[in-house]
Amino acid sequence: MRWRHPMKVEVRVPMLSDSVASGTLLPWRKQVGERVARDEALVDLETDKVILEIPAPASGTLLELRQPEGAVVKADEVVAVIETGDESMVPGPSVQPVAAARPASPVLPTVAVKAPIAQTPVPAAVPAASVLLPATQQMIQPGESRREPMSRLRSRVAERLVAAQHSAAMLTTFNEVNMQAVNELRQRYKGEFEARYGVKLGYMSFFVRAVCQALGQFPIVNAAIDGQGLGKMALE
Repeated sequence: MRWRHPMKVEVRVPMLSDSVASGTLLPWRKQVGERVARDEALVDLETDKVILEIPAPASGTLLELRQPEGAVVKADEVVAVIETGDESMVPGPSVQPVAAARPASPVLPTVAVKAPIAQTPVPAAVPAASVLLPATQQMIQPGESRREPMSRLRSRVAERLVAAQHSAAMLTTFNEVNMQAVNELRQRYKGEFEARYGVKLGYMSFFVRAVCQALGQFPIVNAAIDGQGLGKMALE
């Protein structure tokens, strides 16, 4: 092995476009003292238009973080320092011998067990209105909300959208949706639904159900911009 004298390499912000003057550093992916590889992403830089990665210019140990998370930096500005030169002394990964592939075991035959099933009809339990009302009131209670700061990119997008609403004509887009499955479901259960709950089974029930499921996965869709913060409803 050949010893190489340690050398410090600066990590700089890459060149930005002419219309972008600066960017904001997102959380660092590496911390001081950790090993980094050449071209490995160290941190993400968020500008008004895109989010780009700042890679490591060389392999070595992350020696210093010049700029913390959330700092506004410009092109060619130093954000970190890497110490190189001792990677030649680090032993390479050991190569483990590949075990010979074993033949797959034969598929066991599937045994179908048939058991007699009682044909006695199960009566439908119709909940009383006094039982449904407290449960419904509990479901419609507002959940907790939290405020989150808007990112640089999201703030600029919101600003441009508001400006477009005041300066450009609004356009309504229509999308065709196949409602055959919903229609079949309504025809099948509309009588039972009305007898149980006292209301007709309309399309709005399916729309509300779809919206609730979507908001459960993406609660930020139900957010509202309030000053410099992003008010997000946390759906339970």
